[in-house]
Amino acid sequence: MIFAAGSTACPNCEKPLDSTEDFIPIETPLRTDLPESGFYHVDCFHRLPNRAQYLEYFRNRTQSYLESQSNVWNVLEIHDRYSVAYVPSIDEAFIFFIASGRVVSLSCRGPWAEFCDFLLDYELRDELTEQNRLKGPWISETKLFALKPEPPGGFIVLEVRNGVQKMLRFTANQYERLKQVRADVFSPGAFIDFADVCSQTSIAPVLVDGFLENCKGIVTSVDEKNDRVDLRFVAEKWVRIPLAVSELQELINVLQRVS
Repeated sequence: MIFAAGSTACPNCEKPLDSTEDFIPIETPLRTDLPESGFYHVDCFHRLPNRAQYLEYFRNRTQSYLESQSNVWNVLEIHDRYSVAYVPSIDEAFIFFIASGRVVSLSCRGPWAEFCDFLLDYELRDELTEQNRLKGPWISETKLFALKPEPPGGFIVLEVRNGVQKMLRFTANQYERLKQVRADVFSPGAFIDFADVCSQTSIAPVLVDGFLENCKGIVTSVDEKNDRVDLRFVAEKWVRIPLAVSELQELINVLQRVS
């Protein structure tokens, strides 16, 4: 499946998606008991009448795939709720959240170790026990991860921060006008809210990767070619996975075994 920001739509509600949104990719064979392949809003996915059938398919497909890749991937854990694998060729770890049909990938150059430390922290595990006993709300977070209670459903939401590559294109004349407003920050490493800057200057990009209101992030490159300028940047995206307390404690047990 290919995701095209701004033109790829959720099969359930038919509204376009942006790459910064939290959505669930589903790829299924042509079977009447399974949802249509596509990228779903999280709420739309939870409303699917055949969601349970898909999660069973996802679990079986994940386990079969990991078993078939065991000579290439370092499969650390295959479990009813979680599977964990390390891929040496790209130096990334993958966590398969079987109960929610989600997959999270983390670079082993830093984020994976930070994720393990975050969940295995003694004080955090102590607060999990407090939450389980309903002694009050709490929040634990870092720059990349967060755990937040969601009392109405009795869940804890695991939040994982990802960077999404995006691009805007301006004419050369537009870019010169933009630099007059933000000359100090239009360079790699600068954080820019492009919607705000474009509003200040009444300039509309000639090409937008997704929705302009979601175009904010750290500039990675400025590519000037003839009469156009392409600005590439990394936008922030948070993946949110609701977990029951027992599920989160089991994930901590899995990480204790594999980290």
